[in-house]
Amino acid sequence: MRRLRVERSGPRTTVEDLGRRGVARHGVPAGGAFDPASLAAANRAVDNPPWYAGLEATIEGPTLRNVGDEPLLLAVAGGRLSLPTGDAGTVAALGPDEVLQLERPLPGARAWIAVAGGIDVPIVLGGRGTCESGGFGGLAGRALRNGDELSVGAPPGGDCDPGPRSVETIRALPPGGTPALLRLLPGPNLELWSGDPIGRLEATLWSVSPDSDRTGVRLRPLDPGIGSAIARPPGIAPQGTVLGALQLPPDESAILLGPDRPVTGGYAMPAVLARADLGLLARLRPGDRVRFARMDATLASATFPPPAGSPQGLASRAAPPGRGGGAETLPKIDLNADVGEGFPEDELLPWITSASVACGAHAGDATTMRRTLSLAQARGISIGAHPGFPDREGFGRRTTTRDPEEIERIVEAQIATLAEACRDTGSHLSYAKPHGALYNLASADPEVARAVARAVLRSLPGRPLVLAAGSPGRNAAEREGAKVVAEAFVDRAYRDDGSLVPRSEAGSRIEDPAGAARRALALAIDGRVSSANGREIRLAADTLCLHGDTPGSAAIARAVRRALEGAGVSVAPFAPRLPLRSRLW
Repeated sequence: MRRLRVERSGPRTTVEDLGRRGVARHGVPAGGAFDPASLAAANRAVDNPPWYAGLEATIEGPTLRNVGDEPLLLAVAGGRLSLPTGDAGTVAALGPDEVLQLERPLPGARAWIAVAGGIDVPIVLGGRGTCESGGFGGLAGRALRNGDELSVGAPPGGDCDPGPRSVETIRALPPGGTPALLRLLPGPNLELWSGDPIGRLEATLWSVSPDSDRTGVRLRPLDPGIGSAIARPPGIAPQGTVLGALQLPPDESAILLGPDRPVTGGYAMPAVLARADLGLLARLRPGDRVRFARMDATLASATFPPPAGSPQGLASRAAPPGRGGGAETLPKIDLNADVGEGFPEDELLPWITSASVACGAHAGDATTMRRTLSLAQARGISIGAHPGFPDREGFGRRTTTRDPEEIERIVEAQIATLAEACRDTGSHLSYAKPHGALYNLASADPEVARAVARAVLRSLPGRPLVLAAGSPGRNAAEREGAKVVAEAFVDRAYRDDGSLVPRSEAGSRIEDPAGAARRALALAIDGRVSSANGREIRLAADTLCLHGDTPGSAAIARAVRRALEGAGVSVAPFAPRLPLRSRLW
């Protein structure tokens, strides 16, 4: 006998498979796991076919006891298993009368549990998943309760040895409160808008509403002006819906439809979530923040794998079930800009992940500092200090001293000025990056680099210093004990030796958004850039910079970010965002 008893059900645990097909015409939602790829991955880890029924746990996982007379092999995607003896990883064997539970709290909103042989509940309308709205499927058509017992089928592999098995890595929520990126494809009703609704959706961060569930994840804009600026076409004739379709109801929110969605809907759908991001959508918790990015349909077709359980999807899996399969690691890069310098930045900030804020010496004042800090903080952007030579007339691009002690005093004083503005706005400094002539000097002159490093180590202990990739200054600052982040530029031309073409020379700036996007892709993916003379330069960069004073900087930032994310590059801060004020949560 193979059987599990639910000792503790958790807030909501249901039996799910990969959903029902061909039942929408009867008014029945497809249902199934919110993230089919995760359930399929857990099934593969225990040698099940991907469509076998398992459990979907929400917010907190269940506690399960093996009440049968055979050992059971279980796996989890989106969490870790725990036995009374301690952490059991993602795959574990559960002997008779042994108890197993999921880690608490879950790292995301949901996790998926598979057991070798599958959860053996009756097939209803072609599926075993739970349809709570209809009261059928799963176990009695409802969520599991304490004391419920579940039959387990015979294991197809017959092997209950948990090692060396593991569950394939599925995209998890980004760490440290970084907004999750959801990529959108053009939807079936996009022609109803005279403007560009996807562009509006991209222009602000969104927060997951507590009234989200498997019917749909409701998002509310952090910038209320954006929500009201998005046109909401009047109701349309009811039409079929798909998993991940984005609806825009009249209350200024946005809804991404889930597996238990209505089979028809009357709200216009300008966009549909890319299939590869369904796992992120399923894991979003109330209060998590989200940003959208447009993705080209052709690129999506070429990039994303077939749905879990499809013949194409099964054929694409070369690794044996549960034995060493894994997802390819995506390239990661930060996108920073120099801001707070008196140039328009409201349209620039949504596209960057780190903001280097002028400290009042080469540009900016108390008012601009506080305004920029507040804007960056509200958008979840990592904030850094951007000290420069006290040269307002020359915008900090003239060297005023080479004395190391004087440079230390300049840097420390400016970081202290910005830190005071941070205290007033409730924000925090995560890194430092010199400006203009001071940056160039610190990157080229080891003695100056060491002076800047000492100032940063005293003012911002433990936080990184940004200097040019491949520069002598970077190595000198590291020897001084600083953590150095290597930077390359997408809007500046390079000489053959890897230094920047002086601004006084023609062609020193890259003002074409498409050209900047190509450079960003080459740097992020291949670690290379072409010099002004066409020579290939190798640069290993952790962050890419564009300047707020470059003409069309917002358009450049938008093109760069879209290109990076469209190519599968993860765009995220190199420095963790420190805690925000509680009112923003």
